[in-house]
Amino acid sequence: MGAEMRLSAEDTAALEQAAGVAGPVVLVNLFALRERAEYEDGRDEPCSGVVGHYPSGAAVLDLFEDPEYLDAYRHRRAAVRDQRVIISPAF
Repeated sequence: MGAEMRLSAEDTAALEQAAGVAGPVVLVNLFALRERAEYEDGRDEPCSGVVGHYPSGAAVLDLFEDPEYLDAYRHRRAAVRDQRVIISPAF
């Protein structure tokens, strides 16, 4: 059971721009984390984070079609109070 994906207009624009990058991209998530993850079922757990490196912008967009990623997204929603996404061609 996956969580609903809610992207800001800025994040959606960044993803659309990344889709046009043929080479490697770096995706940086700037998170404001909760002290503990807050799940809809009432449990809570410690939080962590990740920086991703992807072979192309299209590979980033493919995440949103991956059932395993969508299922794991509930952990992100539980842990993140706020976020901003930066996507850049790899240097």
